[in-house]
Amino acid sequence: MSSEYKIFFNNRKFIITNSLSDFNNSKNAFFWGDVHHQEFPNLLDFFNSHTYIPEVFVGTNNVEVAFEQFSSNFAPIPAAGGLVKNAEDQVLMIFRNGHWDLPKGKIETGERVEAAALREVGEETGLKEINLGSKICCTYHTYYIGNVRALKETHWYQMGTNGKQNLIPQTEEGITQAVWVDKEKIPTLLKNSYGSIGEVFRLYNL
Repeated sequence: MSSEYKIFFNNRKFIITNSLSDFNNSKNAFFWGDVHHQEFPNLLDFFNSHTYIPEVFVGTNNVEVAFEQFSSNFAPIPAAGGLVKNAEDQVLMIFRNGHWDLPKGKIETGERVEAAALREVGEETGLKEINLGSKICCTYHTYYIGNVRALKETHWYQMGTNGKQNLIPQTEEGITQAVWVDKEKIPTLLKNSYGSIGEVFRLYNL
């Protein structure tokens, strides 16, 4: 049974997997065999310094152990968010810091993941009446907080809402728009988004 973790560095991917079918179909990808724990920092530095490489594949028989070793090089940031649809089959998207995004945010200490997802969607968009659906996936992406590498694990849920509620973007979080988007317009917006957000839409199979 195939298993993998896909970690996004903006729109580039670091993939830890026990199946190389995707690597064989990928152009310009870089393959690294089973990585010892102490090799991950060097491999990460290599990937960061060779920005022309779109994907790095790490092949391993023990994906969970390799991902745990990979993750030890980062400060963990647990987060949750939602892909919200209304009665007109439109999707709620936000425009944050120059990119199209889905509402999400950090999980507070002691907070249930589902509660965090609902809270963050409400805070970032002003949406009041939200119905929680099933989980879509987890995505992983990296970024820097000062000089510290962070790895954000975001739990994504299907959500729904009825009626025409007013949307209020949370401007203090860099959000300038919260809008309902027709499905046919989503591929265009994803061109100015993040790889991890595209992954949510892909796995949701909108």
